Amino acid sequence: MKQLREIALEEWLFVLCGILFFVFLSFNFHFLSDDAFITFRYVKHFLAGWGPVYNKGELIEGFSSPLWFLLLSGFGYFHFDLVFAGRALGLLFSLAEILLFYVFVSKQGFPFIAKLFGFLFLCLNAVRAVWSLGGLEEPLYSFLLFTFFFCWYENGTGIWTKKRYVGFAFLSFILVLARSEGVIFVAFYLGSQCFTVLKRKSFWPLFWYALPFFALFLLGIVVRWNIFHDWVPNTYYAKVGATFYLYLRGIDYVFQYFWSYGYGSLAVCCGIAAYVSRRRSYLALLMILGVVGGTIFVGGDGLPMYRFLLPMLPYLAWMLVITADYVWQTRTRTTFILSICIGLFIVGRSMIPAQDTQYQYYFYQSTYEIPRWTAVGKWLQFHAKPTDSLAAVPIGAVGYYSDLYVWDMMGLTNAHIAKKNMSLGNGWAGHEKHDGPYILKQKPTYLLLGNIQVLDEQLATDDARFIHPFNTEIRAREDDMFVPDLWDWYEKNTVALDEGLYLHYGRLK
Repeated sequence: MKQLREIALEEWLFVLCGILFFVFLSFNFHFLSDDAFITFRYVKHFLAGWGPVYNKGELIEGFSSPLWFLLLSGFGYFHFDLVFAGRALGLLFSLAEILLFYVFVSKQGFPFIAKLFGFLFLCLNAVRAVWSLGGLEEPLYSFLLFTFFFCWYENGTGIWTKKRYVGFAFLSFILVLARSEGVIFVAFYLGSQCFTVLKRKSFWPLFWYALPFFALFLLGIVVRWNIFHDWVPNTYYAKVGATFYLYLRGIDYVFQYFWSYGYGSLAVCCGIAAYVSRRRSYLALLMILGVVGGTIFVGGDGLPMYRFLLPMLPYLAWMLVITADYVWQTRTRTTFILSICIGLFIVGRSMIPAQDTQYQYYFYQSTYEIPRWTAVGKWLQFHAKPTDSLAAVPIGAVGYYSDLYVWDMMGLTNAHIAKKNMSLGNGWAGHEKHDGPYILKQKPTYLLLGNIQVLDEQLATDDARFIHPFNTEIRAREDDMFVPDLWDWYEKNTVALDEGLYLHYGRLK
């Protein structure tokens, strides 16, 4: 802790300014994901005594983070507003990770100029700022993953006490509870410990880590089976499939992130860091490999602003710190000035969202779609009967505010659609599975098709765009709803919402 005590007051004031700017940046983006409302609804029903269900009586695990669900349930128990709690916790975990990163690099004895680049890279990062208030578990998972890295790096190849191994096993289990991708990094650690065991010819360190972790892990699987009667979350079936095109889409997702933000220079920094300090960089490179590999495995993400690559950012920042320190030590004037310019470019570029498809999704959802879906949910809350039901994609805000029975047309909370055998990888990530005839057989009261079609104009019922917009991605998942008898069973309706908006929908006759 000597390095921390030696940090000057002026340096801590600079850190405070960086933190405040990150908060400002987060509120400037002010994004709230529609998918967050899915977990909020699970929590609301759990606190109402119905159990962890999306629809009453249906035990289907349609959320991706049991830990986030339990954490929100705790705050909800004490009567915190769930939307506020989800966003506030996301911001707090984001700030905690930034502070932990600065503590970590300070403990390694780096000069301030080197720490500056890594710290600013995190504080001024648009992807991190967008998701800090998104309401999903990404900031929690990213924080726990970096804590895992911190502990692993501090220990190195040394031997802990038995209590520390048990504590680290508990942290590993919590990481897996936050997101199942945490298993990748636990496997990395177990592999490294196997090498350590062979080298030191002492098995007890591996024993005191593996025994409590696998005991907790197996307990978690048993609990999941007893509650949901499944081994993995339902969202896994809905989104993941081992196909070439799915992996190709995942690779493209990662490539677009580095390309859009001009991070080719950051990749060079990773190479320099690995060359000049293998001991300091290999573990960070392993963490980057784990995040990228996990992202490719699930085929990227359908939500905006590179959500799945958020946990990678601290390790990119760490490689930037190592490179900056190396340049600082050389003290060659030309190299130093050039490196400063490259570093400032990387930091500055991370703050400005790339005007790519991911940013367009964010902007469109934040300013257009999610407020309209929320308005629809609130209208249904006051105008639909409690016994009514609806079918829609997406289901977040409309399901949370309406509290009606929801038929999820892409299967996140519906086991039949999620487990339907379909080839994945050619459509919009996470939005590919569908079964229109199955949904129509359930006779939902409201058909909210066309991505829940809310427009500034009122379409005529004979307009070809009525709940069937000319959008290839929407039509790919909804065309099988438009069977020849559809309008014999449903009538076309429009209703005026607030602010001159019109909801277009089908209602069961």
